[in-house]
Amino acid sequence: MKRRVFVAINIPAAAKEKIGEEVEKIKLVFERQNFFGCRFAPPKNLHLTISFLGYQDDNGVALIADAVGKIAKKFENPLVIFDKIIYGPPKGTPRMIWLSGSEKTSKDLAEIKNHLENLLLENGVGFQQENRPYSTHLTLARFETTPKTSLPAIEKDFRIEFSAKNLNFMESHLKKTGAEYEPLASFNFIGE
Repeated sequence: MKRRVFVAINIPAAAKEKIGEEVEKIKLVFERQNFFGCRFAPPKNLHLTISFLGYQDDNGVALIADAVGKIAKKFENPLVIFDKIIYGPPKGTPRMIWLSGSEKTSKDLAEIKNHLENLLLENGVGFQQENRPYSTHLTLARFETTPKTSLPAIEKDFRIEFSAKNLNFMESHLKKTGAEYEPLASFNFIGE
């Protein structure tokens, strides 16, 4: 049986709470403008995807877990800074609401992602690599593709920062009610 897996940094509870409070404000703005086609992510599901690895068999799962552990031991705790709420993707027609990360955070996490994916490729793990530069963001909501001019004005500065403690190997279970995430393994960065 194949498992749908990814590597992520999980968001601390205090940050999830602050983000959840802001999401409630956004929901009110959408309701006031009679825009009801938006599916908001439950705060418990918020995570920062480093690398989506698709469906993997048991051998791939074991190789990935080993690689994630090795990569976590090579890096100090990255400082994760989110600084803006925007419509995403930034280039193109919006279909999501993002909490966007700083350029430095994207650069630091891209380095972790690149090391991880290079090690996975060396070990023969097959997955679809993304060609676009890594952009740190949390997906707060999804909606049908909509011209930006038809969307409520929600974009604003919104800063949250935390030191990531670990790198997490996760499984995604797709359900009718939305995705559910299960941690498979968690590995501390050097600073922990």
